[in-house]
Amino acid sequence: MLIRWHDAATDFGAVVAAVCVGLMACIYTAEVVARYFLNAPLNWSGDVSSYLLCACAFLALPKVTRDGGHVAITYVLERMGCVKRARYSGVLRIITGLACLAAGIIVAHEGVQLYAEGVLTTQATQIPKWLIAVLACLGLFSSALHLFSGRGEVLGGLAE
Repeated sequence: MLIRWHDAATDFGAVVAAVCVGLMACIYTAEVVARYFLNAPLNWSGDVSSYLLCACAFLALPKVTRDGGHVAITYVLERMGCVKRARYSGVLRIITGLACLAAGIIVAHEGVQLYAEGVLTTQATQIPKWLIAVLACLGLFSSALHLFSGRGEVLGGLAE
């Protein structure tokens, strides 16, 4: 039950990340049109695009982790036997899961402080920094859960 819910949340996050990419493309197109054809640049476009990029990265992270879709240098791994590779993959999955969990805990702690202090981003178009921390926590904790459940992949699909 939990795995189905987590997979659905992961897939939803990936769809939202894809929408963020589309929005960034539209915003940059609007910026070019406004700047060069209307001589009226959009002051907020770069800021909003950077926020969307953060959202995109952290919302896509769990799906990339689950699917093993990240970049991996596998020269040595390809030359390992299946048993060694599977053992190495399991160890690497645990280490990576612990790293995601530790990073998520650190970001959560900082996010609580950012919320309590009401800290805003430094761009011209400001938003509360804790919003970005929430997205980072979701992505990191979700990736850790995929890794600890054995469903996340750290070797780009080579563990089989």
